[in-house]
Amino acid sequence: MSALLGTGEDQLRVRSAADLPQLNLLLAWAKKLRLTRTSKGRLLRVAKAAPLLRDPETLWRRAFETLPELGRAVTVPVTTWRPEPILAEVFDEILPDVLNSMYGMDEMPVVRLEETVWLACQEYFVLDQEKRLLDLWRREVAQDLGRMFEILSDLGAVELSRGPADPLYASDLDHDDQPLPSDAVERLRTALAEPDLPLVRLTALGVRGVRDRLLADGRDAPLVGELATAPPAELLGVLAQHYPPEDAVAELHGWLAQPGQDIETLVQAVRECPFRTRAGAMLRVLTDALPGRRLLQDLRDDPVLGPAVWTQLIDAGEMTAEALSERENLLLGGGELPVGAGTRGARRAGRAAQEDGGWGRLRVRGGGSGVGAP
Repeated sequence: MSALLGTGEDQLRVRSAADLPQLNLLLAWAKKLRLTRTSKGRLLRVAKAAPLLRDPETLWRRAFETLPELGRAVTVPVTTWRPEPILAEVFDEILPDVLNSMYGMDEMPVVRLEETVWLACQEYFVLDQEKRLLDLWRREVAQDLGRMFEILSDLGAVELSRGPADPLYASDLDHDDQPLPSDAVERLRTALAEPDLPLVRLTALGVRGVRDRLLADGRDAPLVGELATAPPAELLGVLAQHYPPEDAVAELHGWLAQPGQDIETLVQAVRECPFRTRAGAMLRVLTDALPGRRLLQDLRDDPVLGPAVWTQLIDAGEMTAEALSERENLLLGGGELPVGAGTRGARRAGRAAQEDGGWGRLRVRGGGSGVGAP
């Protein structure tokens, strides 16, 4: 059977399929999908599964959905006294978290995921053993994580490569709120400096599978292209809050490609936003997506957006605070209401705050969340 399925294990001398990791995984996967069953020691096809076998797309989706339930078949046999690998016991929770972390991200260094997965495993179990044994378990978890990525690669859900890590993944190692322990931070600092690291990213199929699961769980899962006809304010707000920079650029250009939708419409939506912090975030995502940052210079004397424009120009080093007049300095410190809001603007801001659910203070984030996201 190993030769028939091409697992590359047909030359190994073993007692049963349980000793062949690849074949054991395929058999467990087929049973979980109800493609096969066993009867009196024989492996039989399930006749009712024939329609599923004729539908490759649905078969792939089902295989992707059931993989978290196969932790014991994915992980390798343990070499310590534990009855089974640590990762096997929490695989159904760790795998979705890892995939969620990769959603919306470019290539991620595997070593970053190894450390955060190991931290998550320690939260599930009381691992108060000596350091030598803990290091052994950490390496076993890393080995099982690597096998998990190889299986996902064979499935077509992820792409594996090698190269340097993006500086993003080392940028938070010195933060005061860094959840990783000091020894993990030092391991990462050393590893992320290497020029040739294992990297992983979701494929288009993987993105689709993760997104379907997130939506099924009632979670937000933005997809490039779905905002092509969204109202201007909604577009900029969602891009600022949920999209990484590269995807925000693609989404914005897709929106501008639609008939009757232009930059001035987006600028007007920023002007009409009643909160300066929110308007600033919307303006930032708009200017960052356009070439040359010329828009900020064009809006420098805008009577409504002036303070938000000056702030971004100063932050970018394209303007000094000393260049502001006394009146402009006063406007720049004018709080959450936009310039010139007046009494009517204050009433409008109050209504917007109630309707908005307190979204007056956005933060622009780089995408990804959960296990592994810096």
